[in-house]
Amino acid sequence: MGRSSRVNIFSLTGTGHKFPPNVFPGPGAGFSVTNLKEAGVRLVCSATCTTSPVLGVQFAITTFEPRSHPDVPAEFDVVIDVNNDGVPDLVVFNADLGFATTGSFSGQNAVFVADIAAGTATAYFFTIADLDSANAIFTVPLSALQTKSGLQLNSNTPFTFALLAFDNYFTGNLTDQIGPMRYELDMPQVFPDQPDVLVPAGGSTTISVVPNNAYNGNSPSQTGLLLMYKDGRAGKESDTATASADK
Repeated sequence: MGRSSRVNIFSLTGTGHKFPPNVFPGPGAGFSVTNLKEAGVRLVCSATCTTSPVLGVQFAITTFEPRSHPDVPAEFDVVIDVNNDGVPDLVVFNADLGFATTGSFSGQNAVFVADIAAGTATAYFFTIADLDSANAIFTVPLSALQTKSGLQLNSNTPFTFALLAFDNYFTGNLTDQIGPMRYELDMPQVFPDQPDVLVPAGGSTTISVVPNNAYNGNSPSQTGLLLMYKDGRAGKESDTATASADK
Protein backbone atom coordinates (compact mmCIF):
# COMPACT_ATOMS: atom_id res chain seq x y z
CA MET A 1 0.00 0.00 0.00
CA GLY A 2 1.41 3.38 -0.99
CA ARG A 3 1.42 6.61 0.92
CA SER A 4 1.13 10.27 0.07
CA SER A 5 4.38 11.95 -0.91
CA ARG A 6 5.49 15.53 -0.44
CA VAL A 7 6.96 17.29 -3.45
CA ASN A 8 9.35 20.22 -2.89
CA ILE A 9 9.54 22.60 -5.85
CA PHE A 10 12.66 24.58 -6.78
CA SER A 11 13.90 26.76 -9.59
CA LEU A 12 15.78 24.46 -11.95
CA THR A 13 19.10 26.17 -12.60
CA GLY A 14 21.32 23.43 -14.00
CA THR A 15 21.39 19.92 -15.43
CA GLY A 16 24.20 17.41 -15.79
CA HIS A 17 25.17 14.81 -18.36
CA LYS A 18 24.95 11.09 -17.68
CA PHE A 19 28.35 9.43 -17.72
CA PRO A 20 28.92 6.27 -19.80
CA PRO A 21 29.23 2.99 -17.83
CA ASN A 22 32.99 2.75 -18.30
CA VAL A 23 33.51 5.89 -16.15
CA PHE A 24 32.26 4.17 -13.01
CA PRO A 25 34.46 1.93 -10.84
CA GLY A 26 34.18 -1.81 -10.59
CA PRO A 27 34.37 -3.78 -7.31
CA GLY A 28 37.52 -2.98 -5.33
CA ALA A 29 38.57 -0.12 -7.61
CA GLY A 30 39.35 2.21 -4.69
CA PHE A 31 37.49 5.25 -5.97
CA SER A 32 33.90 6.45 -6.44
CA VAL A 33 32.20 8.65 -9.03
CA THR A 34 29.13 10.76 -8.26
CA ASN A 35 27.34 11.92 -11.41
CA LEU A 36 25.26 15.08 -10.93
CA LYS A 37 21.83 15.19 -12.57
CA GLU A 38 20.12 18.45 -11.55
CA ALA A 39 20.63 21.55 -9.42
CA GLY A 40 18.01 23.90 -8.03
CA VAL A 41 17.50 26.70 -5.55
CA ARG A 42 14.69 28.55 -3.78
CA LEU A 43 13.92 30.99 -0.98
CA VAL A 44 12.42 29.65 2.24
CA CYS A 45 9.76 31.86 3.79
CA SER A 46 7.38 31.52 6.72
CA ALA A 47 4.40 31.66 4.33
CA THR A 48 4.82 33.24 0.90
CA CYS A 49 7.94 35.10 -0.06
CA THR A 50 5.88 38.06 -1.21
CA THR A 51 4.16 38.69 2.13
CA SER A 52 6.40 37.15 4.79
CA PRO A 53 10.01 37.48 5.94
CA VAL A 54 12.59 35.39 4.14
CA LEU A 55 14.02 32.80 6.51
CA GLY A 56 16.61 31.08 4.38
CA VAL A 57 17.75 29.44 1.19
CA GLN A 58 17.56 25.85 0.01
CA PHE A 59 19.74 24.24 -2.63
CA ALA A 60 18.42 21.07 -4.30
CA ILE A 61 20.76 18.36 -5.59
CA THR A 62 20.00 15.20 -7.56
CA THR A 63 22.33 12.50 -8.90
CA PHE A 64 21.83 9.91 -11.62
CA GLU A 65 22.44 7.04 -9.18
CA PRO A 66 21.38 6.72 -5.51
CA ARG A 67 23.91 6.95 -2.70
CA SER A 68 23.78 4.45 0.14
CA HIS A 69 24.17 7.07 2.89
CA PRO A 70 24.17 10.90 3.02
CA ASP A 71 27.66 10.80 4.57
CA VAL A 72 29.41 8.84 1.81
CA PRO A 73 30.64 8.47 -0.87
CA ALA A 74 29.84 12.05 -1.88
CA GLU A 75 30.40 15.53 -0.56
CA PHE A 76 28.48 18.24 -2.38
CA ASP A 77 29.78 21.80 -2.47
CA VAL A 78 27.69 24.80 -3.52
CA VAL A 79 30.36 27.37 -4.32
CA ILE A 80 29.01 30.94 -4.21
CA ASP A 81 30.46 34.08 -5.75
CA VAL A 82 28.43 36.76 -3.99
CA ASN A 83 29.60 39.79 -5.97
CA ASN A 84 30.23 38.07 -9.35
CA ASP A 85 33.91 39.03 -9.49
CA GLY A 86 35.05 35.53 -10.42
CA VAL A 87 36.36 34.77 -6.93
CA PRO A 88 34.40 32.30 -4.76
CA ASP A 89 33.35 33.75 -1.41
CA LEU A 90 31.28 31.07 0.35
CA VAL A 91 30.87 27.30 0.18
CA VAL A 92 27.74 25.50 1.38
CA PHE A 93 28.67 21.84 1.85
CA ASN A 94 27.61 18.66 3.64
CA ALA A 95 29.62 16.58 6.07
CA ASP A 96 29.17 14.15 8.95
CA LEU A 97 28.44 16.42 11.91
CA GLY A 98 30.35 14.34 14.42
CA PHE A 99 33.44 13.87 12.29
CA ALA A 100 33.57 17.54 11.29
CA THR A 101 33.26 18.81 14.86
CA THR A 102 34.83 16.09 17.06
CA GLY A 103 36.66 13.71 14.73
CA SER A 104 34.25 10.84 15.45
CA PHE A 105 31.52 9.81 13.03
CA SER A 106 27.95 10.33 14.25
CA GLY A 107 26.02 9.27 11.15
CA GLN A 108 24.30 12.68 11.16
CA ASN A 109 24.86 14.60 7.95
CA ALA A 110 24.78 18.38 8.34
CA VAL A 111 24.96 21.47 6.15
CA PHE A 112 27.90 23.82 6.74
CA VAL A 113 28.65 27.31 5.45
CA ALA A 114 32.32 28.15 4.96
CA ASP A 115 33.74 31.66 4.61
CA ILE A 116 36.61 30.92 2.23
CA ALA A 117 38.80 33.96 2.96
CA ALA A 118 38.31 33.73 6.72
CA GLY A 119 38.88 29.97 6.79
CA THR A 120 35.87 29.32 9.04
CA ALA A 121 32.88 27.00 8.74
CA THR A 122 29.67 26.66 10.77
CA ALA A 123 26.94 24.00 10.71
CA TYR A 124 23.33 25.15 10.57
CA PHE A 125 20.84 22.39 9.70
CA PHE A 126 20.82 18.68 9.01
CA THR A 127 20.93 17.65 5.37
CA ILE A 128 17.51 16.65 4.05
CA ALA A 129 18.41 13.26 2.61
CA ASP A 130 17.63 9.58 2.99
CA LEU A 131 19.34 6.21 2.73
CA ASP A 132 19.67 4.82 -0.80
CA SER A 133 18.53 8.12 -2.29
CA ALA A 134 19.64 10.27 -5.21
CA ASN A 135 18.33 13.48 -3.60
CA ALA A 136 19.71 15.99 -1.11
CA ILE A 137 18.51 19.41 0.02
CA PHE A 138 20.74 21.93 1.80
CA THR A 139 19.04 24.50 4.05
CA VAL A 140 20.86 27.58 5.33
CA PRO A 141 19.67 30.83 6.93
CA LEU A 142 19.97 33.77 4.57
CA SER A 143 21.80 35.61 7.34
CA ALA A 144 24.54 32.94 7.29
CA LEU A 145 25.47 33.75 3.70
CA GLN A 146 27.84 36.57 4.55
CA THR A 147 31.59 36.90 4.81
CA LYS A 148 33.76 38.39 7.52
CA SER A 149 34.84 41.01 4.97
CA GLY A 150 31.24 42.27 4.66
CA LEU A 151 29.83 40.58 1.57
CA GLN A 152 26.19 39.60 2.12
CA LEU A 153 23.96 37.46 -0.08
CA ASN A 154 20.52 39.04 0.22
CA SER A 155 17.30 37.94 -1.46
CA ASN A 156 17.80 40.67 -4.10
CA THR A 157 21.51 39.97 -4.76
CA PRO A 158 22.34 38.60 -8.22
CA PHE A 159 25.00 35.94 -7.61
CA THR A 160 26.89 33.12 -9.30
CA PHE A 161 27.12 29.58 -7.97
CA ALA A 162 28.30 26.14 -9.00
CA LEU A 163 27.51 22.66 -7.71
CA LEU A 164 30.47 20.31 -7.25
CA ALA A 165 30.55 16.62 -6.30
CA PHE A 166 33.58 15.06 -4.58
CA ASP A 167 34.57 11.50 -3.74
CA ASN A 168 34.82 11.94 0.04
CA TYR A 169 35.40 8.26 0.84
CA PHE A 170 38.40 7.17 -1.22
CA THR A 171 40.27 9.87 -3.11
CA GLY A 172 38.85 13.32 -2.35
CA ASN A 173 38.72 13.96 -6.11
CA LEU A 174 36.22 16.20 -7.86
CA THR A 175 34.01 13.90 -9.94
CA ASP A 176 31.41 16.22 -11.51
CA GLN A 177 30.23 19.83 -11.69
CA ILE A 178 27.16 21.79 -12.77
CA GLY A 179 27.59 25.48 -13.41
CA PRO A 180 28.48 28.22 -13.03
CA MET A 181 24.85 29.34 -12.70
CA ARG A 182 23.45 32.85 -12.34
CA TYR A 183 20.42 33.60 -10.15
CA GLU A 184 18.69 36.18 -7.98
CA LEU A 185 16.72 34.60 -5.16
CA ASP A 186 13.72 36.92 -5.31
CA MET A 187 13.65 37.05 -9.10
CA PRO A 188 12.85 33.67 -10.68
CA GLN A 189 11.70 33.72 -14.29
CA VAL A 190 8.78 31.49 -13.33
CA PHE A 191 7.60 30.07 -10.02
CA PRO A 192 5.02 27.55 -8.75
CA ASP A 193 1.77 28.71 -7.18
CA GLN A 194 2.85 26.81 -4.03
CA PRO A 195 6.33 25.77 -2.89
CA ASP A 196 5.36 22.27 -1.72
CA VAL A 197 2.49 19.93 -2.55
CA LEU A 198 1.25 16.63 -1.15
CA VAL A 199 0.49 14.01 -3.79
CA PRO A 200 -1.73 11.06 -2.78
CA ALA A 201 -0.47 7.56 -3.45
CA GLY A 202 -1.52 6.52 -6.94
CA GLY A 203 -2.97 9.97 -7.59
CA SER A 204 -1.91 13.34 -8.93
CA THR A 205 -1.87 17.02 -8.03
CA THR A 206 -1.92 20.05 -10.29
CA ILE A 207 0.82 22.68 -10.04
CA SER A 208 0.37 26.05 -11.72
CA VAL A 209 3.50 27.64 -13.15
CA VAL A 210 3.34 31.42 -12.84
CA PRO A 211 5.42 33.76 -15.03
CA ASN A 212 7.21 36.54 -13.19
CA ASN A 213 5.94 39.73 -14.84
CA ALA A 214 8.57 41.73 -12.95
CA TYR A 215 11.49 39.57 -14.10
CA ASN A 216 14.64 41.70 -14.42
CA GLY A 217 16.96 39.32 -16.26
CA ASN A 218 19.08 38.39 -13.22
CA SER A 219 18.22 34.67 -13.20
CA PRO A 220 19.30 33.55 -16.68
CA SER A 221 20.23 30.04 -15.53
CA GLN A 222 16.68 29.11 -14.58
CA THR A 223 15.14 26.90 -17.27
CA GLY A 224 12.07 25.75 -15.34
CA LEU A 225 11.16 23.95 -12.14
CA LEU A 226 12.79 21.05 -10.30
CA LEU A 227 10.41 18.75 -8.42
CA MET A 228 11.98 16.77 -5.58
CA TYR A 229 9.96 13.75 -4.39
CA LYS A 230 10.44 13.14 -0.68
CA ASP A 231 9.10 9.58 -0.86
CA GLY A 232 9.58 8.84 -4.54
CA ARG A 233 10.27 5.30 -5.64
CA ALA A 234 13.82 4.27 -6.51
CA GLY A 235 14.84 5.74 -9.84
CA LYS A 236 12.05 8.33 -9.77
CA GLU A 237 12.92 10.85 -7.07
CA SER A 238 12.81 14.01 -9.18
CA ASP A 239 11.21 15.55 -12.24
CA THR A 240 11.75 18.73 -14.20
CA ALA A 241 9.31 21.07 -15.92
CA THR A 242 10.83 23.31 -18.56
CA ALA A 243 9.49 26.86 -18.64
CA SER A 244 10.96 30.33 -18.92
CA ALA A 245 9.73 33.88 -18.95
CA ASP A 246 9.33 35.62 -22.29
CA LYS A 247 12.22 37.98 -22.89
